Amino acid sequence: MNLKTARYGAAVIALTAGAWTGMAHAQGAGPASGAATLDEIVVTAQRRAESVQDVPIAVTVVTAQQLEMRSVSQVADVLTSAPNVTRTAGAAGGDDANFFVRGIGQLDNSVAVDPGVGIYIDEVYLGRLQGASFDLLDIQRLEVLRGPQGTLWGKNTIGGAINVVSADPTSDAFKANVSATVGSRERREATAKLNVPLGDKAALSVSGIVKRQEGFARSVSTGQTFGDTNVQGARVKLVADLTPNLTVKLAADVLKRDGTPAPQLLRAVNPLVLGPSFTGPPGAPPLAPGLSPLGVPIPTDLGREISTDPTRVYSGIPAIDKTDSSGLSAVLEWDLGNVSLKSITAYRTLEKKVYNEFDGTAYRLYDSYNTLDQHQFSQELQAQGEGFGGKLNWLGGLYYFDESADNLVDICAGTNGPRLTGKCFLSRNFVDIDIKSYAGFANLDYAITDKLSVTAGLRYTKEERGQDFSSYLINEGTTGPGLPLIVPPGATMVSLPPSHVSGSYDKWTPKIGVDYKLNDNVLIYASYAEGFKSGGFTGRPSLSQITAYDPETVKTTEVGLKATLARGLFLNSAVFHSDYQDIQLLVSIPPGLFDTQNAGSARFVGFETELMGRVNDYFQIQASLGYLDAKYTELAPNVSGLKKSNKLPLVSEWTYSIGPQITIPVRDGDKLTLRADYSYRSTFSFQLENFPMAIQKGYGVLNLRAQYDIGDRYSIAVLGLNVADEKYFVNQVDGRNSLGVAIGLPGTPSEWAVQVSARF
Repeated sequence: MNLKTARYGAAVIALTAGAWTGMAHAQGAGPASGAATLDEIVVTAQRRAESVQDVPIAVTVVTAQQLEMRSVSQVADVLTSAPNVTRTAGAAGGDDANFFVRGIGQLDNSVAVDPGVGIYIDEVYLGRLQGASFDLLDIQRLEVLRGPQGTLWGKNTIGGAINVVSADPTSDAFKANVSATVGSRERREATAKLNVPLGDKAALSVSGIVKRQEGFARSVSTGQTFGDTNVQGARVKLVADLTPNLTVKLAADVLKRDGTPAPQLLRAVNPLVLGPSFTGPPGAPPLAPGLSPLGVPIPTDLGREISTDPTRVYSGIPAIDKTDSSGLSAVLEWDLGNVSLKSITAYRTLEKKVYNEFDGTAYRLYDSYNTLDQHQFSQELQAQGEGFGGKLNWLGGLYYFDESADNLVDICAGTNGPRLTGKCFLSRNFVDIDIKSYAGFANLDYAITDKLSVTAGLRYTKEERGQDFSSYLINEGTTGPGLPLIVPPGATMVSLPPSHVSGSYDKWTPKIGVDYKLNDNVLIYASYAEGFKSGGFTGRPSLSQITAYDPETVKTTEVGLKATLARGLFLNSAVFHSDYQDIQLLVSIPPGLFDTQNAGSARFVGFETELMGRVNDYFQIQASLGYLDAKYTELAPNVSGLKKSNKLPLVSEWTYSIGPQITIPVRDGDKLTLRADYSYRSTFSFQLENFPMAIQKGYGVLNLRAQYDIGDRYSIAVLGLNVADEKYFVNQVDGRNSLGVAIGLPGTPSEWAVQVSARF
């Protein structure tokens, strides 16, 4: 689908929304007589339970029932329905959360760089990108908050926040839900949930998932499949009213993912990547053409493994991609009348081991091995209440976050040995981080009249970062005209001796806003908010020096509308302007190295519209439209290869989605539900330099689902994902001028499945 078609579809959505607005005005306030109304959707975007239509924030909400009907399984799958929200699969695909909201996120998966969009599970922040796009298990709803949320949500929510809320067990009755799914590529999946009352004041829920599926690509060189899924997970949650005024929620979860990396296609080769014009380290002779950045010859027959078939690759790396994550949390809530207190205590761990390949061949050319061992502890205290006869709602709190992470990265920088068994010229890097973050925040909402309210909030954050480095060059047995002469075969050289750096960063992030109710069904609002992400240090000590980068900030002004239309439809829209300063981007450094630097500043101007709800007893609709105009306003002088005219990475000018759902009564309480979900994003670049083979043309993905419910107890569904078999990439790297190769990670092809569910 081309951009012209995309804009036409976007215009159709906008006109549809306008038609519903006119109908609402003509018929007056409230749903039409005799029509079904949409159930109220409650969110905690402002850290308290409110109707989504009363929250003066651009937020997309997906409930548990909607998650099921959309056939989604991971956090990333949900984001396609939110306007101006995009993602990349990262270096290895899988469960990394490289999310972008309104053009702000984080492309780099280095442990030394923080996310730009905060991911939360039951208000507990996840510190790393790795493993944060987890499988959804026993979820009540998922909230996507767009724009900086630095006042109430805090750490690294400069682009926005994604809040995953798990379901609470209830004490009304014993319940059990089970489902089984079989489908394409040997897909086998089973989920189960038990709700167990423990008297009148307590309840326990236990849920689990087992999911396996073979990857869609096979290596011609080794026979291994890439893109395999193998997931096992469980969640336990206990809710108890210890006293009439004190409630405790205890939760534990574990998720093990033992799959294989995403397939990587070699798309192009530049055999003359380096030459005599490049001067290596002191003492190294000039390089001849056809060498890797560390002076090892690039295999002359590399081009024979170029592939245009996403199911056929030549990778020779071990097919390992393992993620183990677990967490414990305790939430205590005291109701003291006009004041309530809340404590959120959590501990989480993450272990990840993955092989990546940045050449897409069976040669040990740019193979990478990455391990991560991360631990985090967080404590949040909140107090909130009312005053002045209910006109004032106030919230205040304190936050503490302590994280440590140990990271090993082995990067093969070249080989002149045979395929699969060749020796490697290895760069081995150790990076250990220690982060402590402290914050205090307050937020006030005051109703000046029954219609007019004002909001003021402020957060102070202080972050202390420590980082340890060491780097080594290991010649396993390669020879060549460059660095191998400095590091003889079988020898090891210290590239960067064990070093320690530290820094401290702090920032005040305010928010002010005003909202006005035109009537019971229409809310308009305007707000100004700031976001902050701390500075840090390079995560690639192979540069032989430790470089620092400064914090990045954003200032966003937003004007929005929230309307409840006739027949229970919601129409929410927003326009915004963001000033994004000192952007932390992954910058290419010749002859093939990379570093995180403050690349410059940019401004974003855009709008968003969402239409969702129930038209009548039989028809529901979800539609969204996002437009984003992103431009650099300033470029740092030390960043090469970047122009003000370049597209910012991962920014699509247009995003839209549409999801109609029809329910047809059959007999005796049975019903048939048909749903289609289509999402589209226009052309964007995976790299800040906008190299040609890092540009992804606009594409759309269509999912279908047909579900037959037998009463309230049983259901059977047929679902199709990417049914049109759209071809696209989830990540691309065009390194022809630095590494001599361009690679791409293809998106998942079409697949079908049958799902059977039972509820007792």
